[in-house]
Amino acid sequence: MADDDAQRYHCCYCGCDITLRLKCAICSDFDLCLQCFAAGCVAKNHKQDHPYQLIDEGSFPLLVEDWGAIEEVLLLDAVEQDGFGNWEDIAAHVVTKTARESKDHYSDLYINGTIGEGTIPSNHHAAVLEHHGGEIPPSPPNYTPVKLEHVEQLELGYMPLRDDFEREYDNDSETLVSGVSITAEDDDTEKALKLAHIGMYIRKTAEREKRKVIAKQHNLIAGKQRQSAYKRKFSREER
Repeated sequence: MADDDAQRYHCCYCGCDITLRLKCAICSDFDLCLQCFAAGCVAKNHKQDHPYQLIDEGSFPLLVEDWGAIEEVLLLDAVEQDGFGNWEDIAAHVVTKTARESKDHYSDLYINGTIGEGTIPSNHHAAVLEHHGGEIPPSPPNYTPVKLEHVEQLELGYMPLRDDFEREYDNDSETLVSGVSITAEDDDTEKALKLAHIGMYIRKTAEREKRKVIAKQHNLIAGKQRQSAYKRKFSREER
């Protein structure tokens, strides 16, 4: 039975909230939960031999526990419609997840995870760079997380397990490629323009990584309190 106000369904026998439900094909607005259906419960004019439909609202986890099946579908649809990297619009399409959660989940599963390994050709990244005319950069080295107090991590938006920040240098650079899609119908000028956008994005992200490395090497990543302490160690002339 549907609750129009809350847009939820309830078992017509035990009254519990249900997402995976057995809907009677004969009785009007009659739903049972799995437990009541397995027990052969009947109510009103409903009989055990009535045909039924198994209906799921897509809430069950498909790939990971904290992402439902319908959320996975909405995420993939949004990436196709809004463009990879346009995470604010993608999150608005998914509704139940933030931009950061959408970005991390897509990267972890569909790019760097087993799905990405099985669907993205190993030479895909190199081919894009070669068409652009640039050199293939080496894989980024692994760095140990920056040693920061928890208060400083919150202040700077630093995520030690990812060795990443909530806001990076040139944080909107992804907008250069969020709407780029090279198709067979593109002429040479259109392809060149799109590849130029990709090249600009690659240079911006390389500069972002370079600045991060320099900041780590020279111990420049610190909260406001520790920055003030550093300044007090030197005279005005030395600063």
